[in-house]
Amino acid sequence: MEEYKKYLIVGGMPEVVKDFIDHHDYSNIKKIQSSIINAYIADMQKYADTSDTPKLVDIWNSIPQQLSKDNRKFQYSVIKKHGRSKEYQFPIHWLSMAGIVNRVEKVKVGRIPLISYKDDKSFKLYLLDVGLYGRLLNIPVEKILVDENILGTQKGPVAETYVLQSLVANQHQIFYWQPNQYTELDFVIQNKDGDVLGLEVKSGKGTSYNSLKKFQEEYDAIGIRISNKNFGKVENLITIPLYSVFCLGN
Repeated sequence: MEEYKKYLIVGGMPEVVKDFIDHHDYSNIKKIQSSIINAYIADMQKYADTSDTPKLVDIWNSIPQQLSKDNRKFQYSVIKKHGRSKEYQFPIHWLSMAGIVNRVEKVKVGRIPLISYKDDKSFKLYLLDVGLYGRLLNIPVEKILVDENILGTQKGPVAETYVLQSLVANQHQIFYWQPNQYTELDFVIQNKDGDVLGLEVKSGKGTSYNSLKKFQEEYDAIGIRISNKNFGKVENLITIPLYSVFCLGN
């Protein structure tokens, strides 16, 4: 899990990874990540309509606050009081199409094809890279290496950003499941064989998986719990460690 913690800090941006392999210098990593973030903001100013640029930056900067909520659904009112979909719909689409953020839409039904059941009005936004997200949070590297709990309410969002980054790299189409206000499953994907997989991301030591269990019972789906625990299988629940998420591509 030590390598997992390092990855949370470094992330997967090629320039950052290369520098870390060459020098193992976290202070330099932070500088490179900051320059990448500044380059993205410069691109927003360069390529987007002038009227949309402030909205793009506001959306980007709101992501940590959006994800720190118990309900991580993107809310326009977090950006500004009385914010509305009409005002931010296109800037969000721009960020998503530019690959700067990953948009995960809700499904109420866990059957194939999942895209048939998506609700594009309900979605979550994540940064494209966990290392950049950590840089945006500005938490000292040394503290994360010693104790992940320093992330506080961001521990879950950081783990989800990491998992989502791996799923996107493996070209999965990703959703989250929320049939009602009391039940929510982090991610739902469809594998190459047409099976529906429900994914629960656990960044802490808890063992409850009520939402995943409900999802499995209702749709006879494969359940995968991603956590600090080692590989395992109990009945129809598969457990894999956080560091092995890339295996889901297979």
